[in-house]
Amino acid sequence: MQNMTVLPLVDAIFAITSAPENAVICTREPFSWGAESVIAQYTEDFRVPKDVQLKGFKYFLGKEDVVDLLDKIAAKRASRETQAEFVAHYAMFDAYPYWFDDLQER
Repeated sequence: MQNMTVLPLVDAIFAITSAPENAVICTREPFSWGAESVIAQYTEDFRVPKDVQLKGFKYFLGKEDVVDLLDKIAAKRASRETQAEFVAHYAMFDAYPYWFDDLQER
C-alpha cells in the first residue's frame, strides 16, 4: 500500500517534477486544476497500483508527459492555474487547448 497524500491537481502537476522517474499522477474526475490527486509509482508492469484505483483515482499523466507539457507552456505568459489547465486539457483530449496559441510569449 502506498502512502497517498491527496493534493489539488494544480499542486500535483508541479510536485511530480521532483518525483522519481516512474511517478504518475492519479486524479479523481473531472480533471480540473482543483481535482483531488495523488502521486503514485507505477507497478512493475507499468500500471496504476490497485490501492490507488480502489480509492477512486484514475490515471492522469506520467511524470515525463507532465514535464514535457510544462516545458512547452514555459515559453508563454501563463499563471500556475493556466499551466495546470493546459496540462489537464491535454490529458483529457490528447491535444493542446484552442487558447494555447493566444497566450503571449515571454
